[in-house]
Amino acid sequence: MDVLRDTIMIIGIPNGYHDTLRKWAAERSSKNPWQPVKAETIAEQAILEYIDRMEQIEANLKPTDENSEAALAVSDCDPVISLQFKGALSSPENSQE
Repeated sequence: MDVLRDTIMIIGIPNGYHDTLRKWAAERSSKNPWQPVKAETIAEQAILEYIDRMEQIEANLKPTDENSEAALAVSDCDPVISLQFKGALSSPENSQE
């Protein structure tokens, strides 16, 4: 993804994850004190890498034609990508059909 400009986004994460990010930042900064690293920078890099990977997965899983059985379902609330194959997986939606 081409980044034309940055957008500020405020997210909340559990304290344990924040502590881990701070620990990693301290470790990286101690290796090179002339280039300090912030926990926020590590989190930003992780999010961008995750989104890039998910876009690649989505592009690779798109049906080749309209009759394909595979469908990619991405939830706006949950960053987990799930594949559903008609008849292969049972879900509450599929079981009512």
